[in-house]
Amino acid sequence: MKRIRKTVIFLLGVAAVMVMFVFGLGKENPKATIKVTVSHLSKEEQDAASVPEANKKDLRKLEVSVRIDDSKSATDRKIELPYLSTVIKQFDQSRVISTSSFEQNNVGSEPFAISEQSVIFDARGLDEEAIRRMFETSYAVVSWTSKDNAKTYDRFSIGNLLHVQQEP
Repeated sequence: MKRIRKTVIFLLGVAAVMVMFVFGLGKENPKATIKVTVSHLSKEEQDAASVPEANKKDLRKLEVSVRIDDSKSATDRKIELPYLSTVIKQFDQSRVISTSSFEQNNVGSEPFAISEQSVIFDARGLDEEAIRRMFETSYAVVSWTSKDNAKTYDRFSIGNLLHVQQEP
């Protein structure tokens, strides 16, 4: 009787695992996360900025971070960000103070991809809405191709996602 019970439990377990795979519970569902923030500079960032004519309290840091998770089995995976400094320079050539970027996208060996950019700029005379308008036609683009050749593509307006942090 115990042997039959163990066999039935084992077969039910195998059936449950098969049902999960049939209904997609074992499949990856990549997801993109995008964060766009404008903040005041930290004390260290203010000290590092060499801006004689601008009041350092007028400087802001725009950070864009895009991440694709759960995508290790993707055969192709891309994150495209506009050059933030170029967008600001189209508005005014003398506002950009410094920029930085980071990218990690090891397709097939890691389950994620990351792309980050930041720019420190002089925000004198710009309110939240003006900064938002400056970036409303700038897009973060994410795309990936699954092993079964299904392609996913989406783009997100940086200006629409922009979150302005209040001064500490």
